[in-house]
Amino acid sequence: MIKVDQGENLNVKFLSGPLTIYQAEELFNEIKSWLKQGEQLIVDLGAVTEIDSAGVQLLLMTSKEQEAHGLSLSLVNHSKVVIKCFEALGVLALFSDPVFIAGSDDVTSIGEKGDC
Repeated sequence: MIKVDQGENLNVKFLSGPLTIYQAEELFNEIKSWLKQGEQLIVDLGAVTEIDSAGVQLLLMTSKEQEAHGLSLSLVNHSKVVIKCFEALGVLALFSDPVFIAGSDDVTSIGEKGDC
């Protein structure tokens, strides 16, 4: 499920539920509409309950598309499952955002291996 909320002067997207191959087409279509807006994007991952390589690929594609147009993608409020998957796939460093566990003030340890 995709919940979209736009704050004043911010383009914040809230993702919730699973972000897997089974939601990839729906999310891809939603992301295409985000990219057409031509604005900086902030994606809140705090309510993502499951993610697989298809979900990660969509986030990476979004980041690359934003970068190609001189815009940025900020991933914020990472859920624990997102962090574990990013670590397991070795893509944590591909996103330039600081990684915080949702509901925590602590930065995660990048050295710990998770699963995806």
